[in-house]
Amino acid sequence: WTGAVSSDWSDAGNWTAGVPGSWTLTEIQPSANTPLLNGSFSVGTDGSLSIVPGAGLTLNGDLVNDGQLTLGSTLATSGSLIVTGNSTGNITYNRQLKPGSDATSDWHLAAPPVATNSDANTGKVNAVFEWSETSGLWNATAITSALPGHGYNIRQEDGSDGVISFTGPIVNSDLTVAASSPYADAIA
Repeated sequence: WTGAVSSDWSDAGNWTAGVPGSWTLTEIQPSANTPLLNGSFSVGTDGSLSIVPGAGLTLNGDLVNDGQLTLGSTLATSGSLIVTGNSTGNITYNRQLKPGSDATSDWHLAAPPVATNSDANTGKVNAVFEWSETSGLWNATAITSALPGHGYNIRQEDGSDGVISFTGPIVNSDLTVAASSPYADAIA
């Protein structure tokens, strides 16, 4: 993807080697024009789609993923995938954290971008905590139990490269997340 002409996925001028077919391994790079695909999109069992940090794809239709769909991130930016229709299959979102073993690299706040996360991040994450407003305490949980739209304090292993992965179905509908206020009275 170059986005040299427009945001139209179907315009061959936006691609270095023509519009990708169902057999193509495709990577979306950042550009002035974020690709927009009007219609359904499928990633076959042997196919892959990578959205690199700073790039995005808006799909005005359904997504069927039987292959590999990956979004990347850096410390400053991430890839974006917006699906306005239904979605089946899993994506993997690779979240870059600050690597290292010093005190500024251990703990990170993050929220899973998938409905259910199947990636335990073995050897990368050694503790996950969720804040409880009612008890005023951090409660231990597993990264595979983390809920979308909720924030977690994640401690990575000293030897981690800083990349943690969330793998599961995308969240492409509204979420209801309970929120609390530290104030006894409402603030206008």
